[in-house]
Amino acid sequence: DKVRIQRELARALAELVHCFREASLFIMWCETCFKTFQREWYRLDKYRIDKYYTLIRFSFNSMFEYIMKLKWDKNIISQFVAVLKRDVIEQRKAIGFKFHIADLYVEELCKVGGETLGNDEFLQLLHPFIYEFSNSTNEGWQRRLKSSIFDKIIDDFHFKEYFDTKKK
Repeated sequence: DKVRIQRELARALAELVHCFREASLFIMWCETCFKTFQREWYRLDKYRIDKYYTLIRFSFNSMFEYIMKLKWDKNIISQFVAVLKRDVIEQRKAIGFKFHIADLYVEELCKVGGETLGNDEFLQLLHPFIYEFSNSTNEGWQRRLKSSIFDKIIDDFHFKEYFDTKKK
């Protein structure tokens, strides 16, 4: 039950997504993961929460890697986003789970996407969060989306450096 061993197990479980040759199986895998994470959320105690956080983070990283290997195919992104929206963002049961997803989403997407992720695909992957932010009436959820999604984008993009180079 050592941290290193638990991380290796979480990584191995998350990387199972790469076994699927068909994108439809990948989408089913994502749906199953999201529903399982949500279902098990309430059974976690203080000894297991960090292990679960790690598994979720590694899973999203591997899901983004899978989509990247498909060259950020807009159809696959659309299917992924639909499942994410339905089974994570719009679900009303495991609120802590969707808050955690908001916390890690942009970071893991940018880690994987880097220079390969185009603006249109990036916006497509963010769309459910943008929609939820503009349409939700839950102020706590809106604050979390602002700090975890939109502030991260603004803080990580160096506007000052961008505009300084444009002036030259």
